[in-house]
Amino acid sequence: MRRRTVDSISKQRLMTALSGILSGIGAVCVSSLLFSVIITYIDVPEELMRFMSSVSLCAGCVAAGYSVSKRRRKNGLLTGILCGIVIFFTVLITGLIFVRSFTATGFFSKLIIICVCSAAGGILGVNSRLKIR
Repeated sequence: MRRRTVDSISKQRLMTALSGILSGIGAVCVSSLLFSVIITYIDVPEELMRFMSSVSLCAGCVAAGYSVSKRRRKNGLLTGILCGIVIFFTVLITGLIFVRSFTATGFFSKLIIICVCSAAGGILGVNSRLKIR
């Protein structure tokens, strides 16, 4: 009986992590696709493209924090911040692999933006209503 409880908890944690990952990636892909269509038809400056990529990242952070907190139903702020830290280090490591450089200029601002957006998604997820089936 004890083994079933441990398996159930670990399966629930895995599903929570997967829902956060998939919702974050989905939101980033949808917003990036939308911005790509806009960029295709309108010539935009490079600063606006950077802003659009930041908005896409923020949308992914909000979606990931929301979905993880909605499944956990407690500690939305803490869950969102932890989700944001995981996303930040994922973005940092991915950037180091593909770009092969590190700039400290946007390091802390990006960390703060990601954590704030994920925390906001976490708060929204905990405070949202449950579906009644």
